[in-house]
Order: sequence, then structure tokens, then C-alpha cells
Amino acid sequence: MAEVIRYVNPDSSGGDGTTSALSGTNAAYASLSAWNAAEATDLVSAGDFHRVICASGGSADTTAFNVSGWTTGASNYISIEGDANTGVWDTGAYRREITTANDMGVQEDYVRISGIQFQISPTIGGRACLSFNSHSTTCDLRVSKCIFRGGSGATQAVTGVQLSVANANGYRIENCLFYDMDNAGSVAINTGQAYGSRATKTVEHCTIINCLVGVEVGTNTTCVNVGYDSQGLGSADGFDTSGGGGAAGSLNCFSDLTTDATSLSGSGHGDSTNPTFSDEAGDDFTLASGDTAWKDAGGTAVNVTDDIVGTTRTGTFDVGFFEVVAASGTTLGGLVGFNTGLIG
Repeated sequence: MAEVIRYVNPDSSGGDGTTSALSGTNAAYASLSAWNAAEATDLVSAGDFHRVICASGGSADTTAFNVSGWTTGASNYISIEGDANTGVWDTGAYRREITTANDMGVQEDYVRISGIQFQISPTIGGRACLSFNSHSTTCDLRVSKCIFRGGSGATQAVTGVQLSVANANGYRIENCLFYDMDNAGSVAINTGQAYGSRATKTVEHCTIINCLVGVEVGTNTTCVNVGYDSQGLGSADGFDTSGGGGAAGSLNCFSDLTTDATSLSGSGHGDSTNPTFSDEAGDDFTLASGDTAWKDAGGTAVNVTDDIVGTTRTGTFDVGFFEVVAASGTTLGGLVGFNTGLIG
């Protein structure tokens, strides 16, 4: 089986994507849209799996697109990887900034997305950063170590991740940060309540800040070690369980809203907890070393073994996307690390 590697950089003049160069015929593609248009193929027949590595010297990718036109399989998947992620928004890393359209749509069955920054600022109608649709009954779709945020110019509803599939099984959203999705109708993670038990979804170790609704939870959605902080947002709901309350395996989810997380099925949930972040005013929502709300408050994860910057989680895991670690007797908050985007 062959590994195919291509490159994307919005600062590139646009080439065939075979190198990370910024000019010349073999330069990186200038957008993921250009990459998909040129590269979509039958990976199963070719016996390949495909990695696209995204970087930026400062420019944003502003072209919306769909991951479509491929044939994928369990071993013939697509991996879309950001260049780096420190756990805070980074204008020097690859990022997507969209205003008038839904951003990235995924229409293939085996796709992994890691280390990508998404910002959407809709001014007409509700828009989603990342949406999944048109999948088979069995699929493997993973979103890991990504940051999703509503842009300052947004005047309409924002959705971070939207799952709109009735019968597919195999969605994982892990180690992601969602924030500032606060307009009416906004949802950080919509797991497709209307589809009830017909699709299985796992949401693990995500941090959700200042979002009108954190997770819309269907009957077959498992939430583990997810933390929600409303930041005083009125009419907020961290875990909307009107679609069924979640799977019985949900564990140790926390919210600052009374009787919010405890409405989930499962056990170990906590309410009325206010976490302490490293630099809340500066949008750094990594846990501070002195936090007593989410630190060491997690349960046993289903799939996750590290955090957004690649730090191995040990002992009792922290709630949310970031793990506070101690080294040489010093507790570290805001740890910086390189994210390869490879997901096991």
C-alpha cells in the first residue's frame, strides 16, 4: 500500500502539490479546494491512502469546498492535516476563514481531519464550519485537534461541526476547541438529534466556550470528558438532551450551568463548575495549572490518549481538550507542541 502526500499553502502561487514549495510547477496547491479538484480518485483500486499537509505563512484559505469525488476504504482513507497547533488560534498556521457559505463538507466515508483551524462569520443564513453528509452505514470519520470559532463579524447562526446523516456509524470528534458561537441558533457540535439511535457518534475531550448550545445530543451520542463554559451567555445550554439524552456510556462531562451536564445519560457529570484558563481574555482556553474544576476530573476515555498539543494523558485525565502536565516539579499550562495530524 502506497502513501500519497500532497501539500497546500494559501501563500503558494499554485502548483501540482507534490512539494511544499511556494512557487514553480511542483509548488503546493493554493487551497484545499484546488487539491480536491485535482486529486480526487479511487484510492481503493489504487491501493493507496492519501495525506494532504496544510501550512501557511500568514494567509488564510478562504475557498469553501467539499471533500468529494473519491472512493475510500478503511485502509484507503484521506488524512487532512494542519501544520501546527498550540491550543490557541494561530495566524501563522494553516487556517480557514469563510463568510458567506458553508465551509468544508465531507461526503466520503473514510476521512480524518486534524490540526485545522476553522473560522466562519456568516452574515446571511446559518453556516457550518465542517459538515458531514452522504455517508454509508459503516464509515470512519474523525475530527481531532482542531479549533473552531465564530468570527467577530458573524451576525447569523454558526455551527462548528454538523452531522447530517441518518444511518451512518463511526463519527469521532476529539480534543477540539469551540468558542464564540453565540448568535441565535448557534451550536458548537450538532450530532444530528433528529436521527436518534440510527447513527453512532463519540465526542471526547472537547472544550466549548461562549457557545449558545454546546452539544446537541442524540440518543446514540457518547460524550466523555467534555467541558462547557457559557461565559455568562444568556439562554445557553451546554448539553441539549431534548433529542434523547445521550448514550449510557457518557462520562464526566462538566458545565457551569446548573442541571445541565447532569441531564446527560451516563455518570460522573458535574454542574456549576467554573474552570480557570491560562488567559481567558486572550482566548487561551488551555487549563491553568491551578484549576480545580476540570483538572483531574475526567473519566476513562474511549479513544483519546493525548491532548491537542500531543501531550500524553496520564493518571486521571483532565476534562476538555488540554491536559495540564507536571515536569521537573513544575506544572505547565499553555504547553506548545507540534501536531503531526496523524490519528491512530
